[in-house]
Amino acid sequence: MTALKLDGLVLKEEQKAALYAVTSKKSKKQDCLCILPTGFGKSLIFQLIPFVVDRLEKVSHSCVLVVSPLNAIISDQIEKLKERGVGVKVLKKDDQLVSIDDTVKFVYGHAEAFVGDQSVRTLLRSSFKDRKCCGTCS
Repeated sequence: MTALKLDGLVLKEEQKAALYAVTSKKSKKQDCLCILPTGFGKSLIFQLIPFVVDRLEKVSHSCVLVVSPLNAIISDQIEKLKERGVGVKVLKKDDQLVSIDDTVKFVYGHAEAFVGDQSVRTLLRSSFKDRKCCGTCS
């Protein structure tokens, strides 16, 4: 199995292929479905996306919307990202957020938070209209 090294980080071939599918200029505006076994490192794929896009596009404000049904997964991933100084927000149904600034790389929430509340949808449209964005389900 061939691996890609990123500053000491080694990606499995399947992770590299998924990351390429999402970030490659050739694959722009196309969906990518990545089905891998539990514990394979799917979260790492989407956690790398905004940093790869920022580097390729020479921007600093890309973002990933993460839809997850489990609070435990959301909490665990947010904790690890915050430990590394990465900007993260959690959307909750009926949240009263006014804006999401450019330092936020990940917006986590349950499906209901993203689609069930008009004010959240309006917030997302206004906060991300000029940003490179990607969505994922975990």
